[in-house]
Amino acid sequence: MTESATFIARTKLALRRATRFDVRFMLMLTTIAALGVLWWEDRQRLEKRIAAMEARFMPTRFVGNSWSEDQATGPPDTLTAGDRPTAWASQTQDGQLEWLELHYARAVKPFQIDVYETYNPGAVTKVTAFDQFGTEKVLWQGVDPTSPSAGMGVSSFDVKNGFSTDRVRIYLASDKFPGWNEIDAVGLRYGWFGQILWAEKAKASSTYSARAYFGKIPL
Repeated sequence: MTESATFIARTKLALRRATRFDVRFMLMLTTIAALGVLWWEDRQRLEKRIAAMEARFMPTRFVGNSWSEDQATGPPDTLTAGDRPTAWASQTQDGQLEWLELHYARAVKPFQIDVYETYNPGAVTKVTAFDQFGTEKVLWQGVDPTSPSAGMGVSSFDVKNGFSTDRVRIYLASDKFPGWNEIDAVGLRYGWFGQILWAEKAKASSTYSARAYFGKIPL
């Protein structure tokens, strides 16, 4: 075999080996990506089941005043749409712009903020957070992804160029969306594995704070 033929044969062999390596490498990456997607979906389903179990078997979070801002702390526990005392409601239905501020046990850098709207959703117009110096900064502003006709839903707001925070504020255009626009919980998603952090304390621009469990009394 001539030197030219030998070189060609070696080149072909090297190309075949490189191709086999690339195919194996791509198959490995595809498998890892598929396993990651399956893990994420399983985690999402598990979180929903845990939240439902906490609401069913651990009702002790429902303390204090009905519809108060405290009802927006912890994981979601309002399982059906409607005017439920386990969610925060403003003092009036459509009187003014409203906000709900959530405080968390520690500062994290969220990549997504989940707002659990349980009655007359669609009113969220802006989401802000406070940095380490107490300066309020806008994380998201626009049209609420949950339709007012949905009854209830989870509005997820992606955070770009975020920063570490332990305080988030949700703004609602209550005067433009009829009825009480109630919120049950606000979770911060953070970290490589999408952990979720629930609020420990809350305050609001106003609150219905009825002391009875028998429904709102018309104003």
